[in-house]
Amino acid sequence: MTRARLTLQGEGGEIPHRGAPAERRLTPITINVPDAAKIAGLGQSTIWQLIKDGKLDSRKVAGRRVIPYRALQALMLGESE
Repeated sequence: MTRARLTLQGEGGEIPHRGAPAERRLTPITINVPDAAKIAGLGQSTIWQLIKDGKLDSRKVAGRRVIPYRALQALMLGESE
């Protein structure tokens, strides 16, 4: 069975969808708390505490708490945003 590859058209040509090789995947704009914890190697309670302490930016969108991916990167790399 061959797996179909879905792509989206973007300014730079085709942008692979889920299932594409990792080096060709898009970086998400936002992520949820469980995914942020997995990416950072931290517990979800630690992520929630960082949000509460104002050390990690987050927003509520359509009833969901999301974290800008760049905010998580900046925190983990010791950069200020």
